[in-house]
Parts: sequence; C-alpha cells; structure tokens
Amino acid sequence: MTPSAFAIEKKQADARKAFYAVAVLAALSFSVAAAGVYWSFFNSPAPAVSFDLERVKTTELINPQPPEQKAAEPVETPAETAELIQQIEEHKKSVDATAESLKKKVESSAPAPAPESAEVAGLHREQAAAAEQKIAEIAALAQERDVKQRQKEISAAAEAHEESAKNEFSAYAPAVAEPPKKKAKYTIPTLIKKSDLKNALTKPSAGFYLHENGERLPLPELVHTTLVESLPNFGLIKQKDVKGVLPLQVIQPLADLRKDGLPVKAGNGLTPAKAYAASVSEKPAVPYISVLLSGLGRRKNVTESAVASMPAAVSMSFSPYAPRLKEYIESARKAGHETLLDMPMQHGTFPETDPGPLGLVVGLPEHENHKRLRKVLGTNAAFIGLAAQRNQNFSYYAAAEMKKFVEEIDSRGLIMIAGSDESDMPAFEKTVRPDVYIADDLYRAAIKARLEKALKQAQKDGRAFVRIEAYPVTMVALLEFMKSLAPTEENPEPKVVFAPVSYYAQQTAEAEK
Repeated sequence: MTPSAFAIEKKQADARKAFYAVAVLAALSFSVAAAGVYWSFFNSPAPAVSFDLERVKTTELINPQPPEQKAAEPVETPAETAELIQQIEEHKKSVDATAESLKKKVESSAPAPAPESAEVAGLHREQAAAAEQKIAEIAALAQERDVKQRQKEISAAAEAHEESAKNEFSAYAPAVAEPPKKKAKYTIPTLIKKSDLKNALTKPSAGFYLHENGERLPLPELVHTTLVESLPNFGLIKQKDVKGVLPLQVIQPLADLRKDGLPVKAGNGLTPAKAYAASVSEKPAVPYISVLLSGLGRRKNVTESAVASMPAAVSMSFSPYAPRLKEYIESARKAGHETLLDMPMQHGTFPETDPGPLGLVVGLPEHENHKRLRKVLGTNAAFIGLAAQRNQNFSYYAAAEMKKFVEEIDSRGLIMIAGSDESDMPAFEKTVRPDVYIADDLYRAAIKARLEKALKQAQKDGRAFVRIEAYPVTMVALLEFMKSLAPTEENPEPKVVFAPVSYYAQQTAEAEK
C-alpha cells in the first residue's frame, strides 16, 4: 500500500532531526578540540631568540644579494608544534568517524512507516477534503467582502457626486417659496365678542361661525337663535314616526337569492340589491338627497330610537357584531327602511385599532380576509349591500386585494358603500362614494354645516348622498334638517326630497354608462 502524504512527511521530518543532531554534535566536538589546541599552544613557553651582535658580522646579518638569487633558508619546526598538529588531525578524524557512525545508526534505527489502514486513509481523505472546502469558503468570503467593499465605494462616490450636483444646482437655482401650511378643515366655534356668559346664553348666536378650507361657512337657519334654545332636542328621537309607515315587501331573505349560505343572483336576473330595496314609485321632480345612517346595532337605545323616529326614506346599516342583528334588521324593514351591513375594516394602525375578528386587516393573508368577508356576507338577513368601515385605510394599503373583494360583492348582486368622502382614497368601480360623510367633528354646528353642504350639492347636481354615523346628536341634527325641508302651507313645494340609497346607487350607475 502506498504510504500517505502524512507518513512520508513524518519520515522526512525524522531524518532531518537526526541529521541536525549529528551536525550539532560534530560541531561541538570540533570546537572542544580546537579550544584545547589553542589552550596548549598559548600556555607553552615561547622560544627565546637572541643575537650577539658583537660576535656576528654585519655581512652575516644583511645579505646584499637580490631576492631571486638568495637560497631558501630551511625553516625548522619545533618538535612540540609538530606533535600538537598531529594530535589535532587525529582528533578530527576521530570526530568525523564518530559523526559518520551516529548518522548511520540514526538512519538504521528509524522505524519504517507502518502501512495505513482503510479507516485511517479514509480519515485522511476526509480531512483533506474538509481542508479544501474550508479554503474554498474562505476564498468565497474574501471575494464577497471585496464585492461589498467595491459596492460601498461606488455608492459613496455616487452619493458624493449627487451631493455635489445638488450643491451646484442650489447655487444657481432660484429660491422657492415654502408651500403654505394646510389649514384645518374646520375650526371650533368661537365667539367673536366675548362679553359675559349671561349674554352668550341669552343673545342670538350670531357670534358663532365655522371655517372650512379657509372660508367662512354660512350658518344653518336653525341655529339663528339663542344658545339655550339651540341645544339639541333629544325628545325628537324618542318619538315614533307613525305617518306613512309602510313595511317593505320583503322582510326576510329569499331562498332563491341564497346559495351555500351566501347571497347570489337569481336565475331570472333578480339581485339582492333590487329585491330588498325600498321602492320609489316615480322619479322625483326636484333634487333629492339619499341618507345612510350607519353603525346601528351596537347600542340598544340608539338603534331602537333610530328605527322608530327616522323617516322611512333613511337607509340603515347595522354592525355584524350586533347581538340582536337579525331582529334589528327585520324591525327596520318593517318600519320601511332598507338595510345594509357594516363591513369592519382596518381604520388606523393595527393592533392599536382592531376591527375585530370579522375585520379586513392589512398584512393578513388574502384567504383569511376573504374568509372574514364571506362570514359577513353569510349573515342570514335581507340586506342590499355592505358599507365600509368609516375612515378605513384597508383599501388604501391593500388596493389590489380590495378590488377583488368589491368585484365579488358586485358579482353577488350587492352594492358597496365607500367609507370616506375624501377624494384621495382609492375609488373602485361599482363602489358608491358618499358626497358628505359625517363621522367626525360631532358638534352641532359642524353637523348642520355639513348637511347644508349636501343640500347645496343636491340643488346643483340634482342629487346628493349623505352618510352619517348614528349618535344621538347626529340623529337630532338630521331630523331637524329633514323637517326644515318638509313642505309647509307657506312653501308647499319642497326644495329637495329624500330617497333611499339604492335609488341613488341606481341613478349613479346609469349616469356612468
């Protein structure tokens, strides 16, 4: 079996170690011998040489012959020096012989590498493969680091170039004026003249005014009175509207308009929006306003008061979380009101504002939101459509998902009411957007100003759609507004009339064709 690379390397290392040991020993022995020679040489007495100049002639001391004619004078080596040199040579030979014998002994005594077993060979191969893999990983990391470093350098150079370009542009660009700050849509009613509380309570409230988009709004006629007399008359919502109360033809859902527990179109083309809508006998001869009262079912007193006191032309939408939802819807339809369901949707930052287990939430899987939508649609009641959560932002952040839901709602023969009157919110096809949505600024003057705005739009365009959240103060203001527009003996011809939401949705769809 061929020895592995590790065994061969080990053998070579052992041979090098032995050679180094022999060389060191030889050098050490030679150094010791040389030191002994020098020691003997310098400790021996120096030969005394003297000349008797009186007995030696000058001619014997100075040889006037040229150098080339002089005979070489024999140099006599002392016996002691010759003997010492001979000892050094013999000692050197002895040291060389000792070094040679030690070298042969080391080479002969080096054990032959044992043959590797299959397990050891496999282990060596694994170690070699692991080492190669580690080297490759290190090389890849180094390459990745170099790439990132180059990217950082490129980004830094680009930013520096962009900053330089901006500085050069700003140096030559003309000065731009700061945009004006956006003013509040409404300001809280204030007193122009602050005299004393008694005068404010007893004098006409001409000092109250509103600002909308920087313009002063005219006050509704009903607030041109004293402050005490202008307080809401909550007795209005405790009275029953017994005049002309006719129940709708369909109180409970029809079997032909449901399949697998969900509303569907019938085979003859009849849709739930048409079957469950309040009928309009003839087209209004004057402008009309459609009103949707939303958020019912959560508070018993408000819900019962709305059903009993509101005119039949007011449509109503109920929360799917209402504990007596089916009972409330049937009661409203018996009082002549067409009904819808509120669709809970995210209207802030989740989970700070949680629309509940039936609400559509941004970030949830689409199938989960679709499941929640179908739970609301599966309510066993007669309703013409869904009304989106007020001030919802789900359709803004999940527009593609909301578009699919609106298409499904429309395919089932239902209508969809938007949850805002803001123009910057996404507008989906087949969705009915209110012209005025009263959900905030719930103080009396602001509510009446918004209703007056809807009246002006109806007189201008022939129709207007108002959606309003159900609170005692909003219901009182709505009733006062509707009664102020009712025909009287002095003015038998009304300025506007009121029609259900389904009629407004139908007329809007026909106008868009």
